[in-house]
Amino acid sequence: MKKSSLMFYIGMAVSLAFLSWAVATLDFARAFKAILQLNPLWLVPYLLLYLFLIWLRAVRLRLITSPIKNVPLRTLISSICIGFMGNMIFPLRIGELIRVYVVAKKERVSRSGIFATIVVERIFDIFATAMLVVAAVFYATPLTVDAAVWRNVERAAAVFGAVSLGAGVIVFLVAHEEGFALRWLNSIIRLLPANASAKIEGLLASFRQGLQVMRNAKHLTVAVLQTAALFTAVIGSSYLVFPLFGIPGGLEEALMLCVVTLAGVAVPSAPGAVGTFHAGVIFGLTLYGVDANKALGVAIFVHFVMFAFYIVSGSFFVWRDKMTFAELRHSADE
Repeated sequence: MKKSSLMFYIGMAVSLAFLSWAVATLDFARAFKAILQLNPLWLVPYLLLYLFLIWLRAVRLRLITSPIKNVPLRTLISSICIGFMGNMIFPLRIGELIRVYVVAKKERVSRSGIFATIVVERIFDIFATAMLVVAAVFYATPLTVDAAVWRNVERAAAVFGAVSLGAGVIVFLVAHEEGFALRWLNSIIRLLPANASAKIEGLLASFRQGLQVMRNAKHLTVAVLQTAALFTAVIGSSYLVFPLFGIPGGLEEALMLCVVTLAGVAVPSAPGAVGTFHAGVIFGLTLYGVDANKALGVAIFVHFVMFAFYIVSGSFFVWRDKMTFAELRHSADE
Protein backbone atom coordinates (compact mmCIF):
# COMPACT_ATOMS: atom_id res chain seq x y z
CA MET A 1 0.00 0.00 0.00
CA LYS A 2 1.30 3.48 -0.88
CA LYS A 3 2.17 5.79 2.00
CA SER A 4 -0.37 8.35 0.76
CA SER A 5 -3.13 5.74 0.75
CA LEU A 6 -2.16 4.61 4.25
CA MET A 7 -2.26 8.19 5.55
CA PHE A 8 -5.65 8.70 3.91
CA TYR A 9 -7.14 5.68 5.67
CA ILE A 10 -5.54 6.63 8.98
CA GLY A 11 -7.02 10.12 8.71
CA MET A 12 -10.47 8.79 7.88
CA ALA A 13 -10.26 6.35 10.79
CA VAL A 14 -9.28 9.10 13.24
CA SER A 15 -12.18 11.32 12.12
CA LEU A 16 -14.61 8.41 12.24
CA ALA A 17 -13.43 7.51 15.74
CA PHE A 18 -14.19 11.01 17.02
CA LEU A 19 -17.58 11.15 15.30
CA SER A 20 -18.51 7.79 16.79
CA TRP A 21 -17.50 8.99 20.25
CA ALA A 22 -19.44 12.25 19.83
CA VAL A 23 -22.61 10.49 18.70
CA ALA A 24 -22.38 7.98 21.55
CA THR A 25 -21.62 10.40 24.40
CA LEU A 26 -22.74 13.94 23.53
CA ASP A 27 -26.14 15.57 23.15
CA PHE A 28 -26.40 17.18 19.71
CA ALA A 29 -29.71 18.85 20.61
CA ARG A 30 -27.99 20.81 23.39
CA ALA A 31 -25.09 21.56 21.05
CA PHE A 32 -27.39 23.13 18.44
CA LYS A 33 -29.21 25.02 21.20
CA ALA A 34 -25.88 26.62 22.11
CA ILE A 35 -25.41 27.64 18.48
CA LEU A 36 -28.82 29.33 18.40
CA GLN A 37 -27.91 31.34 21.50
CA LEU A 38 -24.74 32.91 20.08
CA ASN A 39 -24.36 36.67 19.81
CA PRO A 40 -24.41 37.49 16.05
CA LEU A 41 -22.80 40.91 16.61
CA TRP A 42 -19.49 39.20 17.31
CA LEU A 43 -19.58 37.48 13.93
CA VAL A 44 -18.57 40.71 12.18
CA PRO A 45 -15.14 41.11 13.86
CA TYR A 46 -14.69 37.33 13.71
CA LEU A 47 -15.07 37.25 9.91
CA LEU A 48 -13.02 40.42 9.47
CA LEU A 49 -10.22 38.71 11.37
CA TYR A 50 -10.33 35.84 8.86
CA LEU A 51 -9.76 38.35 6.06
CA PHE A 52 -6.94 39.99 8.00
CA LEU A 53 -5.27 36.59 8.52
CA ILE A 54 -5.33 35.89 4.78
CA TRP A 55 -3.77 39.28 4.08
CA LEU A 56 -1.08 38.75 6.75
CA ARG A 57 -0.16 35.35 5.31
CA ALA A 58 0.09 36.81 1.83
CA VAL A 59 2.29 39.71 2.98
CA ARG A 60 4.68 37.33 4.74
CA LEU A 61 4.77 34.95 1.78
CA ARG A 62 5.56 37.85 -0.56
CA LEU A 63 8.65 38.55 1.53
CA ILE A 64 9.70 34.88 1.58
CA THR A 65 9.25 34.50 -2.20
CA SER A 66 10.99 37.79 -3.01
CA PRO A 67 14.41 36.16 -3.66
CA ILE A 68 12.75 34.14 -6.45
CA LYS A 69 10.35 36.74 -7.82
CA ASN A 70 8.34 39.73 -6.63
CA VAL A 71 5.01 37.92 -6.69
CA PRO A 72 1.97 40.27 -6.64
CA LEU A 73 -0.07 40.21 -3.44
CA ARG A 74 -3.25 39.35 -5.38
CA THR A 75 -1.63 36.16 -6.69
CA LEU A 76 -0.57 35.09 -3.20
CA ILE A 77 -4.01 35.84 -1.72
CA SER A 78 -5.58 33.80 -4.51
CA SER A 79 -3.20 30.89 -3.93
CA ILE A 80 -3.76 30.90 -0.16
CA CYS A 81 -7.57 30.91 -0.48
CA ILE A 82 -7.54 28.21 -3.15
CA GLY A 83 -5.04 26.16 -1.15
CA PHE A 84 -7.08 26.31 2.06
CA MET A 85 -10.17 25.39 0.06
CA GLY A 86 -8.23 22.40 -1.28
CA ASN A 87 -7.52 21.31 2.29
CA MET A 88 -11.25 21.51 3.01
CA ILE A 89 -12.40 19.28 0.14
CA PHE A 90 -9.43 17.11 -0.93
CA PRO A 91 -7.70 14.41 1.14
CA LEU A 92 -4.14 14.44 2.53
CA ARG A 93 -4.06 18.25 2.77
CA ILE A 94 -2.96 18.61 -0.81
CA GLY A 95 -3.96 22.27 -0.64
CA GLU A 96 -0.30 23.12 -0.03
CA LEU A 97 0.65 21.56 -3.38
CA ILE A 98 -2.26 23.35 -5.03
CA ARG A 99 -0.93 26.65 -3.68
CA VAL A 100 2.38 25.91 -5.39
CA TYR A 101 0.62 25.15 -8.67
CA VAL A 102 -1.45 28.36 -8.60
CA VAL A 103 1.56 30.62 -8.02
CA ALA A 104 3.77 28.76 -10.51
CA LYS A 105 1.11 28.87 -13.23
CA LYS A 106 0.17 32.52 -12.81
CA GLU A 107 3.70 33.86 -12.38
CA ARG A 108 5.55 31.38 -14.66
CA VAL A 109 8.10 30.41 -12.02
CA SER A 110 9.57 27.08 -10.94
CA ARG A 111 7.27 24.90 -8.86
CA SER A 112 10.20 23.59 -6.87
CA GLY A 113 11.25 27.12 -5.95
CA ILE A 114 7.75 28.09 -4.77
CA PHE A 115 7.42 24.80 -2.91
CA ALA A 116 10.65 25.61 -1.06
CA THR A 117 9.32 29.00 0.05
CA ILE A 118 6.16 27.34 1.39
CA VAL A 119 8.35 24.88 3.32
CA VAL A 120 10.17 27.88 4.81
CA GLU A 121 6.80 29.45 5.62
CA ARG A 122 5.84 26.26 7.47
CA ILE A 123 9.13 26.35 9.38
CA PHE A 124 8.19 29.78 10.73
CA ASP A 125 4.71 28.47 11.60
CA ILE A 126 6.01 25.36 13.38
CA PHE A 127 8.46 27.39 15.44
CA ALA A 128 5.75 29.91 16.39
CA THR A 129 3.36 27.09 17.30
CA ALA A 130 6.01 25.53 19.52
CA MET A 131 6.47 28.83 21.36
CA LEU A 132 2.69 29.09 21.78
CA VAL A 133 2.53 25.58 23.23
CA VAL A 134 5.20 26.42 25.80
CA ALA A 135 3.54 29.74 26.68
CA ALA A 136 0.08 28.18 26.98
CA VAL A 137 1.18 25.25 29.14
CA PHE A 138 3.25 27.31 31.59
CA TYR A 139 0.79 30.22 31.71
CA ALA A 140 -2.38 28.15 32.02
CA THR A 141 -4.00 26.66 35.12
CA PRO A 142 -6.82 24.42 33.80
CA LEU A 143 -9.68 23.76 36.21
CA THR A 144 -10.26 20.13 35.26
CA VAL A 145 -6.70 18.71 35.23
CA ASP A 146 -4.91 17.29 38.27
CA ALA A 147 -1.85 19.35 39.29
CA ALA A 148 0.49 16.35 39.12
CA VAL A 149 -0.71 15.50 35.63
CA TRP A 150 -0.24 19.09 34.51
CA ARG A 151 3.36 19.11 35.77
CA ASN A 152 4.05 16.21 33.40
CA VAL A 153 2.44 18.22 30.61
CA GLU A 154 4.75 21.12 31.46
CA ARG A 155 7.79 18.85 31.24
CA ALA A 156 6.67 17.53 27.85
CA ALA A 157 6.08 21.09 26.63
CA ALA A 158 9.55 22.13 27.78
CA VAL A 159 11.11 19.24 25.82
CA PHE A 160 9.00 20.09 22.74
CA GLY A 161 10.05 23.73 22.96
CA ALA A 162 13.73 22.84 23.33
CA VAL A 163 13.61 20.44 20.36
CA SER A 164 11.83 23.05 18.22
CA LEU A 165 14.36 25.70 19.21
CA GLY A 166 17.18 23.34 18.31
CA ALA A 167 15.59 22.58 14.94
CA GLY A 168 15.24 26.31 14.30
CA VAL A 169 18.91 26.86 15.08
CA ILE A 170 19.87 24.06 12.67
CA VAL A 171 17.80 25.59 9.86
CA PHE A 172 19.36 28.99 10.56
CA LEU A 173 22.86 27.48 10.45
CA VAL A 174 22.08 25.67 7.21
CA ALA A 175 20.98 29.00 5.73
CA HIS A 176 24.15 30.79 6.88
CA GLU A 177 26.72 28.00 6.74
CA GLU A 178 25.65 26.60 3.40
CA GLY A 179 29.03 25.13 2.46
CA PHE A 180 29.34 23.01 5.60
CA ALA A 181 25.71 21.85 5.41
CA LEU A 182 25.99 20.91 1.75
CA ARG A 183 29.17 18.91 2.29
CA TRP A 184 27.49 16.99 5.10
CA LEU A 185 24.33 16.36 3.08
CA ASN A 186 26.23 15.40 -0.07
CA SER A 187 28.17 12.79 1.88
CA ILE A 188 24.83 11.18 2.70
CA ILE A 189 23.28 11.63 -0.74
CA ARG A 190 26.19 9.86 -2.44
CA LEU A 191 25.18 6.68 -0.61
CA LEU A 192 21.80 6.66 -2.39
CA PRO A 193 20.93 5.30 -5.87
CA ALA A 194 21.73 7.66 -8.74
CA ASN A 195 18.08 8.47 -9.58
CA ALA A 196 17.19 9.19 -5.98
CA SER A 197 20.29 11.31 -5.36
CA ALA A 198 19.60 13.42 -8.47
CA LYS A 199 16.06 14.18 -7.29
CA ILE A 200 17.23 15.04 -3.79
CA GLU A 201 19.96 17.32 -5.11
CA GLY A 202 17.33 19.16 -7.15
CA LEU A 203 15.12 19.57 -4.09
CA LEU A 204 18.05 20.81 -2.04
CA ALA A 205 18.89 23.42 -4.66
CA SER A 206 15.31 24.71 -4.50
CA PHE A 207 15.27 24.59 -0.71
CA ARG A 208 18.46 26.67 -0.60
CA GLN A 209 16.70 29.22 -2.78
CA GLY A 210 13.77 29.30 -0.36
CA LEU A 211 16.09 29.82 2.60
CA GLN A 212 17.52 33.01 1.14
CA VAL A 213 15.15 35.12 3.27
CA MET A 214 17.02 33.87 6.36
CA ARG A 215 20.37 35.13 5.04
CA ASN A 216 19.22 38.73 5.05
CA ALA A 217 19.05 40.07 8.63
CA LYS A 218 16.45 42.69 7.73
CA HIS A 219 14.21 40.23 5.87
CA LEU A 220 14.54 37.65 8.63
CA THR A 221 13.59 40.20 11.29
CA VAL A 222 10.56 41.33 9.29
CA ALA A 223 9.47 37.71 8.67
CA VAL A 224 9.70 36.96 12.41
CA LEU A 225 7.66 40.06 13.25
CA GLN A 226 5.08 39.17 10.60
CA THR A 227 4.83 35.65 12.03
CA ALA A 228 4.32 37.12 15.52
CA ALA A 229 1.57 39.37 14.19
CA LEU A 230 -0.02 36.45 12.36
CA PHE A 231 -0.16 34.22 15.42
CA THR A 232 -1.36 37.09 17.60
CA ALA A 233 -4.29 37.38 15.21
CA VAL A 234 -4.83 33.61 15.39
CA ILE A 235 -5.04 33.88 19.18
CA GLY A 236 -7.43 36.79 18.66
CA SER A 237 -9.74 34.57 16.62
CA SER A 238 -9.83 32.11 19.53
CA TYR A 239 -10.46 34.97 21.96
CA LEU A 240 -13.52 36.11 19.99
CA VAL A 241 -15.10 32.66 20.38
CA PHE A 242 -15.80 33.39 24.05
CA PRO A 243 -17.99 36.53 23.68
CA LEU A 244 -19.51 35.02 20.53
CA PHE A 245 -20.99 32.23 22.66
CA GLY A 246 -21.27 34.11 25.95
CA ILE A 247 -18.55 32.04 27.63
CA PRO A 248 -16.37 33.70 30.30
CA GLY A 249 -12.76 33.70 29.19
CA GLY A 250 -9.65 35.79 28.76
CA LEU A 251 -6.16 35.53 27.33
CA GLU A 252 -5.30 32.28 29.16
CA GLU A 253 -8.38 30.46 27.89
CA ALA A 254 -7.94 31.86 24.37
CA LEU A 255 -4.29 30.82 24.27
CA MET A 256 -5.09 27.28 25.38
CA LEU A 257 -8.01 26.99 22.95
CA CYS A 258 -5.75 28.18 20.13
CA VAL A 259 -3.01 25.65 20.95
CA VAL A 260 -5.25 22.58 21.27
CA THR A 261 -7.16 23.55 18.11
CA LEU A 262 -3.89 23.83 16.16
CA ALA A 263 -2.91 20.44 17.56
CA GLY A 264 -6.24 18.99 16.42
CA VAL A 265 -5.75 20.31 12.90
CA ALA A 266 -2.22 18.84 12.79
CA VAL A 267 -3.48 15.30 13.49
CA PRO A 268 -4.18 13.14 10.39
CA SER A 269 -7.88 13.39 9.57
CA ALA A 270 -10.52 13.45 6.88
CA PRO A 271 -10.60 16.51 4.57
CA GLY A 272 -11.31 19.73 6.44
CA ALA A 273 -9.97 18.32 9.73
CA VAL A 274 -13.43 16.95 10.44
CA GLY A 275 -13.46 15.44 13.90
CA THR A 276 -9.95 16.38 14.97
CA PHE A 277 -10.73 20.12 14.84
CA HIS A 278 -13.89 19.52 16.86
CA ALA A 279 -12.00 17.39 19.38
CA GLY A 280 -9.46 20.19 19.88
CA VAL A 281 -12.14 22.81 20.51
CA ILE A 282 -14.06 20.56 22.91
CA PHE A 283 -10.91 19.66 24.84
CA GLY A 284 -9.74 23.27 25.03
CA LEU A 285 -13.08 24.51 26.38
CA THR A 286 -13.77 21.67 28.81
CA LEU A 287 -10.35 22.29 30.40
CA TYR A 288 -11.98 25.39 31.88
CA GLY A 289 -15.25 23.82 32.93
CA VAL A 290 -17.37 24.51 29.83
CA ASP A 291 -20.07 21.88 29.34
CA ALA A 292 -18.98 19.36 26.67
CA ASN A 293 -22.29 19.62 24.82
CA LYS A 294 -22.00 23.41 24.57
CA ALA A 295 -18.35 22.98 23.52
CA LEU A 296 -19.55 20.65 20.74
CA GLY A 297 -21.89 23.40 19.55
CA VAL A 298 -19.00 25.87 19.51
CA ALA A 299 -16.85 23.40 17.57
CA ILE A 300 -19.57 22.70 14.99
CA PHE A 301 -20.25 26.39 14.36
CA VAL A 302 -16.64 27.56 14.27
CA HIS A 303 -15.73 24.72 11.90
CA PHE A 304 -18.71 25.56 9.68
CA VAL A 305 -17.65 29.22 9.48
CA MET A 306 -14.07 28.21 8.63
CA PHE A 307 -15.26 25.69 6.04
CA ALA A 308 -17.73 28.10 4.42
CA PHE A 309 -15.23 30.97 4.36
CA TYR A 310 -12.55 29.00 2.54
CA ILE A 311 -14.98 27.28 0.17
CA VAL A 312 -16.55 30.60 -0.86
CA SER A 313 -13.27 32.54 -1.12
CA GLY A 314 -11.44 29.68 -2.82
CA SER A 315 -14.25 29.10 -5.32
CA PHE A 316 -14.30 32.80 -6.16
CA PHE A 317 -10.59 32.80 -7.02
CA VAL A 318 -10.89 29.55 -8.98
CA TRP A 319 -13.58 31.26 -11.08
CA ARG A 320 -11.66 34.54 -11.35
CA ASP A 321 -8.44 32.81 -12.39
CA LYS A 322 -10.27 30.61 -14.92
CA MET A 323 -9.25 27.32 -13.30
CA THR A 324 -11.22 24.14 -12.66
CA PHE A 325 -11.47 21.86 -9.62
CA ALA A 326 -10.36 18.90 -11.73
CA GLU A 327 -7.28 20.87 -12.81
CA LEU A 328 -6.43 21.65 -9.20
CA ARG A 329 -6.91 18.06 -8.08
CA HIS A 330 -4.72 16.81 -10.91
CA SER A 331 -2.01 19.39 -10.20
CA ALA A 332 -1.18 17.73 -6.88
CA ASP A 333 -0.34 14.48 -8.70
CA GLU A 334 2.10 16.05 -11.17
